[in-house]
Amino acid sequence: MSILILGRKGSGKSTLLKILSQGKGNIKPFDINIYAVPKEDERLIPLSKVFQSKTLTPIYLDFIDFPMEASFTKRTPQLTTYIQRSDLIFYIIPLFLEERDPLKEIKEEENEIILNDLDLCERLLKDRRINVAERTLLEKVHQYLMEERLLNSCDLKADEIKMLISWNFISLKPIFYLINLSQSLLEEEKNISSIKNLLDKEKKKYLVFSASLEEEVLDMDKKDALEYLSLFGFEKSIKERIYDLIFNYFDWITFFTGNEKEVRAWKLKRGSSVLEAAGTIHTDLAKGFIRAEVIPWDKLILVGSWKTAHQNGLISVEKKEYIVKDGDVIYIRFHL
Repeated sequence: MSILILGRKGSGKSTLLKILSQGKGNIKPFDINIYAVPKEDERLIPLSKVFQSKTLTPIYLDFIDFPMEASFTKRTPQLTTYIQRSDLIFYIIPLFLEERDPLKEIKEEENEIILNDLDLCERLLKDRRINVAERTLLEKVHQYLMEERLLNSCDLKADEIKMLISWNFISLKPIFYLINLSQSLLEEEKNISSIKNLLDKEKKKYLVFSASLEEEVLDMDKKDALEYLSLFGFEKSIKERIYDLIFNYFDWITFFTGNEKEVRAWKLKRGSSVLEAAGTIHTDLAKGFIRAEVIPWDKLILVGSWKTAHQNGLISVEKKEYIVKDGDVIYIRFHL
């Protein structure tokens, strides 16, 4: 999973990656910085005590900070490649002055994306090798783009999206805007409300944060940091809010596996079967699947051990059709 951080020079891209990495990333100002950011999950520690595990492995997602000017309007061939390869894009807009209009920059960037995709669409329509189904889809896409609509907001079927991805339509990428406010603007609730009203009216996907504020609390104890952030109206850190947003967008849940070596968190599409969960862990587990032993994480914590949970009949034996729930602890029985 690759997440690209974009924004104009001085928008706070590198600062955001520093915040997400908790200051541990070796951020270089003129290089492409990539950092695997762990998702905090408070369930991992008590589960590690149950299994007496030596290692805790959270879910990681790769965040990429492209240096200097990194916007859709100022794309280099290298940046275009990173945009095409990314699964999701965060675009940072700095609001350090009250008179700045975030919608103006958003409109400029989105217009550039639409023009890029229109050009691509028209070139593909001229290709005599495309079949009837492809032409029909491209004509529909052309109409959407002429209406100045990003493809990520259009009603497209799964097979159509798959085809468009293969053609590298940029506006198909999910784009979220991070509105980076100065602390002085944060101190006035009316500033936040007015910005949110503007973005809500235009149905933009966004988060409001302050890079300088988040950077300030980096070295604080988590409890103290949250208390300080709450003074500015934030109940969670930007890292937590970004992960919440990503998991909600992709409709992911978390399940766990555990033994004496490692307790590990895994992401999975909501509604997926335990057979799909087995394949997420390793393809051999899915191929040789026999059954799954499953228990909710909180019940396992309550009894204190896998053995006790078995003895008390708390672990259910499930076939491959079982739908995994968030927080399930799963052990796969399989044969090679």
